[in-house]
Amino acid sequence: MKVNRLLFILVTAALTGSLALAATAPGKRAPASKIMSQKTLNANAWTIYTTNYGPMVNPGTGSGGFWRNPAHGYIYGAGLWVGAQNSTGTKIVAVGYNPNSGASELGPVSLDDSYENYLTDQFARVYLSTDPTDYNDWPVLDGGKKVIRSVQDSYCKYSDENPQFTTSGDSVLHVVVEQFSYAWNYADNNDIIFFYFKVKNKSSQILNNAYLGPCADCDIGDESDGSPNDRTLFDYTRNLAMQFQTEPEPGWDKVGVVGFRYFESPVNNTGDTVNVIDNQFSHAIAPGDPLGMTAFKIFTLAQDPKTDEERYLEMSGVNYWDLVNDAYDEWGAVMPDDKRFLMSSGPFVLKPDSVVTTCIGIIGALDTTALKVASDVAQTIYDNGFVMADAPASPSFALTATAGDGQVYLSWNKALENTPDPYWAMLADAKIWNHYFPGTWSKLPSASQLLVDSFEIKTGVSTSAKIARGEANPGTDTLNAYYNQKELYEPYDLQGYLLYRADDLSGLNDPVQRVPVGTLDYGSSGAFGYFYDKADGYQIVLDIDQYAYVTPDTTYYLPIYDTLGTDRGLVYGLVDDGLTNGHCYYYGISAYDYQPNVYFTRKCPTTMSSDPALYAQAVTPAAQSPSYVPPNIAIRVDGGSDLRYGGALDYFQNLLAADPKAVPDDSFKLHWGEMGRYSSGGYNYPVYQGRLYSSGDSLMDSLTLVPSYSFSGADPTPSFNGTPYDQLPFGGIVFQPFLHYLLTQAVVDTVSVTGVYPADSIFAQAYGSLNSLFTASGTAWQWRGSDYEIRWRDSSGTVGTNPAGSILCATVWDI
Repeated sequence: MKVNRLLFILVTAALTGSLALAATAPGKRAPASKIMSQKTLNANAWTIYTTNYGPMVNPGTGSGGFWRNPAHGYIYGAGLWVGAQNSTGTKIVAVGYNPNSGASELGPVSLDDSYENYLTDQFARVYLSTDPTDYNDWPVLDGGKKVIRSVQDSYCKYSDENPQFTTSGDSVLHVVVEQFSYAWNYADNNDIIFFYFKVKNKSSQILNNAYLGPCADCDIGDESDGSPNDRTLFDYTRNLAMQFQTEPEPGWDKVGVVGFRYFESPVNNTGDTVNVIDNQFSHAIAPGDPLGMTAFKIFTLAQDPKTDEERYLEMSGVNYWDLVNDAYDEWGAVMPDDKRFLMSSGPFVLKPDSVVTTCIGIIGALDTTALKVASDVAQTIYDNGFVMADAPASPSFALTATAGDGQVYLSWNKALENTPDPYWAMLADAKIWNHYFPGTWSKLPSASQLLVDSFEIKTGVSTSAKIARGEANPGTDTLNAYYNQKELYEPYDLQGYLLYRADDLSGLNDPVQRVPVGTLDYGSSGAFGYFYDKADGYQIVLDIDQYAYVTPDTTYYLPIYDTLGTDRGLVYGLVDDGLTNGHCYYYGISAYDYQPNVYFTRKCPTTMSSDPALYAQAVTPAAQSPSYVPPNIAIRVDGGSDLRYGGALDYFQNLLAADPKAVPDDSFKLHWGEMGRYSSGGYNYPVYQGRLYSSGDSLMDSLTLVPSYSFSGADPTPSFNGTPYDQLPFGGIVFQPFLHYLLTQAVVDTVSVTGVYPADSIFAQAYGSLNSLFTASGTAWQWRGSDYEIRWRDSSGTVGTNPAGSILCATVWDI
């Protein structure tokens, strides 16, 4: 018996671009095809073999679709059927997968829809966004930019025009199908794969009474052992078809169900009301309304329709054997068998060069109730335009690269960190019961734990109890948690930046060809890299994904850790030195995010990074013209804070013209407010707040400076020193003031002492517990900038080693 064990091994993976683990360098062409193309969809709980010749789910040595376990087959094969009547009334069906034979009448085509060289055209293939070569050649573009919607997209094209694939005696429709698939691995959609189809009429004639839908042979487990046991259900109001079984499968922990759902269907464009005729669920569809699932038909091996005429009748909701109008077959749940089903949507009209679209989801769940819920969530995802958690992006973001003499000035703006994740706005702003993922409560930050209201606990085989957070556990497993998903999702989740340089555009996505820009930095956790990240304590974090290490005896699930940075702080300008004049360099920036509550909620990946080529800039360094005049930056300081005049702030130490050409003839004002106080570990630290104003007195930005208390340079004693966590970009420059305040700068200007006191009665610092909390040196900064009066009074207490000494106590008054 195989046993799954959890083995904890520290794996620290530096966060780079989204394709950092490329096995094949981008830019290399795929070899010419010798066979038709098949790729594996495996971004989430599904493993599906999909092709560019009809079968959206293609049988391998066994099943073509596996759920939860790579050995647990749920779908043997499936493919799209397109049926219509041509101008002569001939009923024609282009079959993407024939469950009786496994054959397809659809074949690969090139990107320009030609089938002539389908076996040798290297671009006539299934493209997978997670494959580096496919990514480099990605054909789905918008304005010249790659369009990738999900964690794993696929794309291919096929048609019914190649006579090599047409079943003997059948006619062709002359349709071309574009097939897209989208998969995410978040909590709400880890069990769903979306298939989106665009079907184009390439003929010169109108295709009337057209239908569109998948035919699927959903073998759950082994249906070839002489006792097939699959059953079917449907929910036409949800446009949902389901297949399940009531018997266990040997060696399976649980047996689930599989569903197919129309998330989008063709629209009734016939000009007339479409009447769906069924013995139970007849209904009418008005012109202009979505057709939905207008037929659900069940076959067995002996009952499969064998001709286009028979297949078309089934698509239109008519039993081909008795010609009875019966749109929905209700008997599928009664008698177990090796069943396959056809779901279709129609009729509609497809004119020459017109396109009809549909989206069909494949969904896995442990029972039919859960399947319906999952399909409803998936419908919402589709209705929201596939808006999901994504890497930081903003149309206002820009990377600027300016040539210098043997160097390049790089700068960018704050748009990514000021743009909320659009997925956050889609989340329901209400407390609901959410699935609890075992072992994740302890990983939720303590502040976020307060946002979880209650839990549902399993108390028996079929019983549970609901308890408030913090109450004693009355049972065993935690089933669900009650909280507001929106409250546990950080809308502004940018974590940091990585800059890269390469010799060509494709090299920015190749870890071998690209070079990180900046300086290597080391964090307190052992993290290191070229990260420019928030100083928020998140350096190495546990990923929600695990690595499955398979041995002949067992499978070990190893934790994965992500390196998010070193708490260096965010910057907005760098200078890349040591370059060759006259050589063209490509620069890219990869912005990445982090959701601190994701291990508990599972609403998105732990961290996502943007494509470094997305905002790429090409620049060629060159010697400066003799007439070049660099920007002149002058600083005038009011209020005595300038280090040059006795203050504590150095305004030039960390000032850089990051984009010299963008430095305007303008003025800006940085106003420092009153010093505040920050407490940590029993110590108080000064806090400085700065606000940046334009020449027109409009607030542009702000920054916070909390210096550390440590040794700096050659100082003999610790000092308050440091910079704001992040740079402040404005006017083509980046600015990061540096504070260096020695304790010896705490000078009392005026002292007035009257009376005569023994010398050992006056101490410079407190004794006892106060000594570690408030020392004269450690908090001397608090006495700067004001006049104080010390008022003395007699008291008694421990003086030195004398427990009953006479002591003077002082109170300090700010006057």
